[in-house]
Amino acid sequence: MSGLIQDPSGLKVAGAEINVRSEQTGGRRMTESNDTGFYSIFSLSPGLYRISVRAPGFETIIRDGIKLEIGEHARLDFKLRIGDSRTVVTVHADAAPVNTQDASVGTVIDRNIIDEMPLNGRGIQALIELSPGVVPVPVTDTSRGQFAINGQRADTNYFTVDGVTVDFAAGNTPAQLFGQQRIFSEGEAGAGAIPANNFLGTFSNLVSPDALQEFKIQTSTFAPEFGRSPGAQIGLVSRSGGNRYTGSLFEYFRNDVLDASDWFSDQLGLPKPPLRFNNFGVSLGGPLQIPHVYDGRNRTFFFFSFEDLLMAQPQAAQEIEVPSLAARLDAPAVAAPFLNAFPLPNRPPLNAADAASGLAMFAGSYSLFNSQQTYGLRIDHALTDRLLLFARFNHAPSLQQSAIDDFLATTASPADIESYSIGTDMLTLGLTHTITPHVVNELRLNVSQQNSNVTAQLRAVDGAQIPPDSALFPPGYSPANSSVLFLIVNPNVSVYEGKFGTGSGSAVQFRRQPFL
Repeated sequence: MSGLIQDPSGLKVAGAEINVRSEQTGGRRMTESNDTGFYSIFSLSPGLYRISVRAPGFETIIRDGIKLEIGEHARLDFKLRIGDSRTVVTVHADAAPVNTQDASVGTVIDRNIIDEMPLNGRGIQALIELSPGVVPVPVTDTSRGQFAINGQRADTNYFTVDGVTVDFAAGNTPAQLFGQQRIFSEGEAGAGAIPANNFLGTFSNLVSPDALQEFKIQTSTFAPEFGRSPGAQIGLVSRSGGNRYTGSLFEYFRNDVLDASDWFSDQLGLPKPPLRFNNFGVSLGGPLQIPHVYDGRNRTFFFFSFEDLLMAQPQAAQEIEVPSLAARLDAPAVAAPFLNAFPLPNRPPLNAADAASGLAMFAGSYSLFNSQQTYGLRIDHALTDRLLLFARFNHAPSLQQSAIDDFLATTASPADIESYSIGTDMLTLGLTHTITPHVVNELRLNVSQQNSNVTAQLRAVDGAQIPPDSALFPPGYSPANSSVLFLIVNPNVSVYEGKFGTGSGSAVQFRRQPFL
C-alpha cells in the first residue's frame, strides 16, 4: 500500500504518521511520509484494514473497511484538513483503493466467492475457469494439466501457495513386467511440470477450500517476479486465524437408495451395486489461548481444517471368462491357488470350445473405493509489531481403486483390483521483518514431497479365494516388494498381485525477498 499525504491546498505533508491495523488480527504496521509526502507499506497480508493518518496541525483521518487482495499494489491518497490532531474524522465504506502499479490481467477469487459458489468435488477448478482466457482440456498421456491459458500448453501453468511453488508432482515411473515395460503416470506429470494433485484431479491436497483465504490467477502481462512458466500464474493464500473464533462444519453426500439400477445390471439380472459419496469436514480458527497460561489475542493465531471424502463408485456390470469348477478340481496343487483366485462361475460357457478348455462365464457388478483427506494447520505469531512469522503444515493422503482391465489386454475381475495411493506433505515457514518503515525483508522456507505407490490386490469376493503369499511368491519375496501375474493367454484373463510401481516428487525452497 502506498500513496500521498496532502494538505487542503495540495501541498505535500512530510512526517505524517500512518498507522495500518488489521481488522482481523489486530496487528499494526506504522510508517511516516517522506519529504515529498509519499508513504509505502510492504508485505501486507490480504484482508481488511483500518488506516489512520495523523500529523501536527491537521485533523486525524481514519479510514476503515479497506480491502487488500492477493498480489495487489494499492494506492490510497489522503487529503488532511487543518485542525486539532485530537479531532478524529472516520470515513466508512470508502471507495476501493486504486491498483496503479500492476498491469497484469487476472481475476481474484476471494473468500466470499469460495463460500458461496458450488464446488463440484470441493475443487477450485470451477473457479479458475471463471477467468477470461481459460480453456479446460482433457488430461491424456501427451496433454498434462487441466486447463490452457491463452493458447499456452496445459502443463505450463505455475502454482504457488503462500509464495512458494507447488509444482512438484510425482513423476512418470517405468515398471518392468515379464520383459515388457509398462509406463504409468502418477500425479499426471513429471516433477515440476504441474502442481501436485490428488486422484479426483482437484487441488484440495494443496489447501482445502475452507482453509483458502483467496487466490489470484494472472493470465498475461504479469510482473517480473512471476514467469517461471509461461502459462497462468495462480497464487493461493492460506487462511489464518483472527481475534474472533470462527469455524465450519459440513457434509455433502449421495446415496443409491433413490437411484434406479443401470441397464447393464438389469440386463444380466444382477443386484444394483452400491453408490456412496460422503464429503465432510470441519475448520476452526482464532487466537491461541491456554487458560491461566497464555492469551494469544492480537499476537498468536491458529487455523485448523480437516476434510475427508469417502466414495464407493459403481462399475458397469460385465461378463468375463473364468476357470470352470471342473478345471479348478483337476488343477495341480501348484496352479490351484491361482485358479481359485478368480470369482466362481455363475454362467455356462459361451461355447463348446470354451467348455473343453476349462472356461466358464462369470457375471458380476461391484463398486470401487476412493478416499482422500486433507489436514491443514497454520500458526501465525507476532514477535513484535515489526517481526511476524507463520508456519503451515499440510498433509493430504489419497487412495483410488481401479479394476485391472488394461494390462496385457486383460479383462477386469472384481476380485483383482489396483490400488493407487498418493500422499502430499508440505511445510512452509515465513518471516516478515520491517527493518525500517521503508525497508522490509521477507523470508520463505518450504519443504514439500509427494509419494505414490501402485499395488494389485486380490479380494475374497464372489467366491474368489485369496491365495497365501507362500503359494505365489518365492522365499524372500512378498507383495510389499514384488509382483506376480498369472495369465490365461487365450481369452486374456489374469490375476495379478503385488507392488509394481512407486514414484516421488519433492522440492526444497529457500527464498529471501527484500523490499526497498
